[in-house]
Amino acid sequence: MEQDIKNYVEEKGLTDHIIFTGFRRDVPEISPELDLFLFTSNNEPTGEVVYY
Repeated sequence: MEQDIKNYVEEKGLTDHIIFTGFRRDVPEISPELDLFLFTSNNEPTGEVVYY
């Protein structure tokens, strides 16, 4: 579904406002800069992987 979501973002003219970062190891360092964070994993039921 990743490409469908990216196409939707482009279709709505939101590419200047949304960044798809992919896998990151530096989440604690960059999280203060985020306005919105979506954790959409199918394999992890909680955000403990992100904020340990």
